[in-house]
Amino acid sequence: MSYTLWSRGRLLGSTDLGYRYKPHRSRMGDFVPTELGEKLMPIATGLNPTVMQLARVSRAMDRPDSNTAVSGEERLERLRRTTEYADYAAAEAQSEALDLELRGSDGSVIATEWIGIRDTQFQLSLDGDPFGDDWSSEDFGPFDPEREAALEKAIEADRALLDEMHEGFEDQHDWDESPDSDLPRYQIHVRLIDNKSVP
Repeated sequence: MSYTLWSRGRLLGSTDLGYRYKPHRSRMGDFVPTELGEKLMPIATGLNPTVMQLARVSRAMDRPDSNTAVSGEERLERLRRTTEYADYAAAEAQSEALDLELRGSDGSVIATEWIGIRDTQFQLSLDGDPFGDDWSSEDFGPFDPEREAALEKAIEADRALLDEMHEGFEDQHDWDESPDSDLPRYQIHVRLIDNKSVP
């Protein structure tokens, strides 16, 4: 089945939402932009790079040897004063201004919580740790049993979430990730209001 993506009455592209998570409201697939959609892809995909930059700054505040090590409200205030935060806020505003809308093959609007477009070339360009960390275990100071227990709990929660998300993942894609491969340039990820609105 074919679905289309719109922005304020303008057709941006199409997808079959071909690889989907059966038991959840998340759906994903290759995204093929129109000529106009291609021009707007830097805006539609612009949030990811700024999130990465902001995450680098945020994580730098966690380094024990950092002069900016803070937590809570003070940390958030410091982040809000960075150029990375300004870039993130601008990218978020531009992305939201697109007012993306998913439609079915009959043209009817499909209600979504959010719609995201990913640029696979950007994702593949992330070499090694996407946050650019070169921390060693010594950076975290002496062993702290409480911190270790909290970290283990967070890892288990993430693992359980990933397992739940991948349960029922229907299509298998063994993509060649070399530069001249046919890996789709863009992918779409939508979160539906009603799980039954996309079979």
